[in-house]
Amino acid sequence: MVVLYSSLAMHAYASTAVAPPEVLTVFPAEYTGHNNSLWFSAGRTRSGQGSIVAGAYFSIRSESQQSNIVWVTDGTPSGTHPAASHGEQGNRAVSPDVGLFFTAHDDNGALQLFSTDGREVSERQLTHTAIRESWLRGVLDGDPLITRSIGSTNTAVIRINAASGEESEIQVITGTSGEWFTVNQRVLGVSQSGVVGDHITAFLGGGQSPVDVPVPAPNTAWDYPHRIASNSRVACAKAYTHHGPTVIIPELYCTDGTPAGTHRPSPAGGQLGLALRDDVTFYGLGSRMLIANTRVTPQEMPWVTDGTDVGTYPLLESSPDFWSTCTDGESGSTVLAISRNTETMLWYTDGSRIGTRPLISIPAQAACPGLLGTSVPGSGLAYFFVDSTLYASDGSPDGTHAVDGAPAVFSNGDPYYPLQGIVVLGRWLVFAGKVSATEDGLWRIDLDPLFSSGMDE
Repeated sequence: MVVLYSSLAMHAYASTAVAPPEVLTVFPAEYTGHNNSLWFSAGRTRSGQGSIVAGAYFSIRSESQQSNIVWVTDGTPSGTHPAASHGEQGNRAVSPDVGLFFTAHDDNGALQLFSTDGREVSERQLTHTAIRESWLRGVLDGDPLITRSIGSTNTAVIRINAASGEESEIQVITGTSGEWFTVNQRVLGVSQSGVVGDHITAFLGGGQSPVDVPVPAPNTAWDYPHRIASNSRVACAKAYTHHGPTVIIPELYCTDGTPAGTHRPSPAGGQLGLALRDDVTFYGLGSRMLIANTRVTPQEMPWVTDGTDVGTYPLLESSPDFWSTCTDGESGSTVLAISRNTETMLWYTDGSRIGTRPLISIPAQAACPGLLGTSVPGSGLAYFFVDSTLYASDGSPDGTHAVDGAPAVFSNGDPYYPLQGIVVLGRWLVFAGKVSATEDGLWRIDLDPLFSSGMDE
């Protein structure tokens, strides 16, 4: 992934001129409707000829099966189809090699772990427990990591061999399983005891033993770390800090997955951390996180953190009335929709104040449906949704605009619970949208029409 605008000294922007959008596939009637919750998980898939290509997995609800069926697309009509027969329930995770791990109920109603390599007949059931549910928590060295409850007080962490399905219990952790996340190729899990004294355990690759992630001072134990979000470099959470017997404040905590890299940032440099609201939300931004909904006045101000004191600060000079982020931010930059009074504008940011600037005006009170835009590797372009309209941006005002010919995309207008995403697969930008008044489907844009000359399907 690349930033939208790689240098403040750069004056030549990437061109946003691409081929017109075209229909990739029309969903069968049983999948039609706004219950289609399309969140793409980008990875790799195996084509019908056996070759491995870029692919994205998503699930859409089948009314006939009354469940969410896993589909895959590689950006071509022949590579877009159902990839599993059991309805997805719970979590999914892409394999670093090829395919997808996901949980679903088996024919007996038990929650099991499945895998698919993207081909229509490749679904495999990896677990077969008849009593306890298998919950997917992450992928470690190519193998899925699951948990199962042991009674009401403990949780078993189990590694599943992706090839054979063989199970290896790694550890039994005290307490019920809380939130899980992956950062820096480590899988971390929260175990909750129901009282002050929760734990965060990091599970490492390479045969290393799990390590306990200690809580920063002044706490002596974690107190309910939750609302956790992570990207490949940093994870942030809200947890309760005990500053005294009666002074307990929900504050920001961040980690890179290691004990030494776990901090409670104090932007003011004192004992207090960054106080957070109950509805705090984190958005990835390269090695940083954007933070929405702090307790610092003005509460509408977006904050940025890299997990350190000096790297935690308000992003803007003045607070907006409302803001939302437009892309996944993995590249280290993103576009924001910022509203003040009756005006709403798109802004570019790389997470620094000097690298944050306005782009263009958009309809008043318009919003991006959060995290669902994407940057195009090697081009400097970003594509994202503003309400139900597809936009492109190269980080400049002149290069930021609605995409001509794009259909209305699925959007419920809620930046925290969006309906669908967008993904780049090689030369194809793929997204979901209306095909007709009664039909839904996937669309694609050829990002390199001059090079490809329409030779691919």
